[in-house]
Amino acid sequence: MGLKARTLVLGLGNPFWGDDAAGLRVVELLRDEALPAGAEVREAGTPGLALLEEWRGFGRVFLVDAVDMGLKPGEWREFEASEARLVAGRALSAHGVGVAEAMELAKALGLPTPEVRVYGIQPGRVGPGEGLSPRVAEAVEEVKEAILEELRSCVVP
Repeated sequence: MGLKARTLVLGLGNPFWGDDAAGLRVVELLRDEALPAGAEVREAGTPGLALLEEWRGFGRVFLVDAVDMGLKPGEWREFEASEARLVAGRALSAHGVGVAEAMELAKALGLPTPEVRVYGIQPGRVGPGEGLSPRVAEAVEEVKEAILEELRSCVVP
């Protein structure tokens, strides 16, 4: 049994910038789980336009990142990448080029683009230092479970 479409879960962030490491931590936890055939997890750090290379060959991509959405620290949202500007009010990623820009470039170049879902976690503490704030650490667990549930719901015999 496997997934309908080859799926990549891609954690974004900087491990030395506090809560910005939330996406990386989700991916780290997912590595310890039994994932359906066709699912892959990776860390991408702060990729910018390298997102185009990261997601090549995948039908679906779940991006996990710390996103300033004006929410309380640790609150999280799941949304389509096309909604990125509406949710964040600006480019989705704090890592230079945002997800929306990468997708626009791919379309302009005629490159195939996967279905992209974003799991954004509102950071509380972003700045020099390692480790997540307590509420963001709780949210990381919640997001991990939500992604597992979504992956398992897409399995076909």
